Amino acid sequence: MSNSAVRTRFAPSPTGALHLGGARTALYNWLYARHCGGQFFLRIEDTDRERSKDEHCQQIMSMLQWMGMDWDGEVVYQSQRAERHRGIIQELVAQGKAYYCDCPPERLEQLRKEQTAAKLKPRYDRHCRDRGNLPSAQSVIRFKTPLEGDVVVRDSLKGEVCFSSSELDDLVIARADGSATYHLAVVVDDMDAGVTHIIRGDDHLNNTPRQVHILSALGADAPGYTHLPMVLDEDGRKMSKRKDSADMAQYREQGYLPTALMNILARLGWAHGDDELFSVEALIQQFDLSGLNSAASRIDPKKMAWVNQQQMDRVSESEVNAEFDWHCSRLGLNSNALDSSDRNALIEVQRKRCRNVADMATQSRWLLLEDPGMDESAREKFLTPKALAILQELADEMEQADWDAESLANLLSAACERHQVKPGKVAQPLRVAVTGGTVSPSIEDTLVLLGKERAMQRLRNAIPSA
Repeated sequence: MSNSAVRTRFAPSPTGALHLGGARTALYNWLYARHCGGQFFLRIEDTDRERSKDEHCQQIMSMLQWMGMDWDGEVVYQSQRAERHRGIIQELVAQGKAYYCDCPPERLEQLRKEQTAAKLKPRYDRHCRDRGNLPSAQSVIRFKTPLEGDVVVRDSLKGEVCFSSSELDDLVIARADGSATYHLAVVVDDMDAGVTHIIRGDDHLNNTPRQVHILSALGADAPGYTHLPMVLDEDGRKMSKRKDSADMAQYREQGYLPTALMNILARLGWAHGDDELFSVEALIQQFDLSGLNSAASRIDPKKMAWVNQQQMDRVSESEVNAEFDWHCSRLGLNSNALDSSDRNALIEVQRKRCRNVADMATQSRWLLLEDPGMDESAREKFLTPKALAILQELADEMEQADWDAESLANLLSAACERHQVKPGKVAQPLRVAVTGGTVSPSIEDTLVLLGKERAMQRLRNAIPSA
């Protein structure tokens, strides 16, 4: 098979938000397809109508788009393929490869209890397999699993995994209402899409021999399989979707960049030598299934934060700008109120000093708000009578100063020498006076970004006698 013929897919169920493990699965499928010059498809497996929610569906697609994982063609909704599934089911029945089962729930429950009591694996006993049942309102349809032989799953990560057909029961492929179950629907959808490689969590490994049997019954070849080990939390425990980083949107809210998050997800089970930081282009170029790790991966919040901080100064201006605007909007700040040169200068200064984009926005309130207010604890600590006296003197000098970083730095340095104080004894009170708080870029950059008129007005307002 040529690389360009590679087709992968991500097929989430919209019963919840996109979580970290699902996002990693999507990324590996996307990276492999893009690396090979193939195609990546998105299919929403929404046949569970009671639990599937439109808002989850929109969130999944929105997060994939935000991280830059584009898909080929239209999104496929499994629920819209019901007629195709029914047609395949009827073909299997007509060919004697599936049958109607009218065993009542009470019989199946009693069978399960007896097998459990005998310490046997609970499974259907094929009671209806050869009875020639006709369809009824209560009938389900079961697949005739071969009674002998083995299924060998060739997994790129686990090697050859052998399953005995005798250990598999006749699974239900159609419910009493005629709707297809997961195993039938996923096989037909992958077959029709021409999927060549299935990359998914290893919790699906035991499903694979069943799906291989169905593919064989349909005369189709099995795709290549890669079953990924789970992602563990920082304590080495299985992550809970309810408690541990369930919603990928929280990472955006915490200030992670799309490229940084792709970098982090890629490294949760894949490596390229000792490289730690990758651009998206480098990930696509270097990603290959041979670089996957067969052991479970553990998230490391400190490492994640470090990667994001490193990428802050590496990614494109447009990526940082877009995220900065998004975070400012969430805080009620209008980042576009600044002219383009001031706005670019602010972002350039902040991206080099902040841990993440959320911090960039929060720590830019002093510039983006006309009146950022005053932190009273900072006023009490830093705007002492001695500091205010120095600021009063400094304000008179600043009125006459050239308003550039070098000139202002020289002026502040001279004030420190004159009063025989350390730079922080002048810079921090001045920062509190003009920003209302204790955190901002260097005091010279802060003053230049504010502009002379705004900086001097705030400074005079902070000095009681001015």
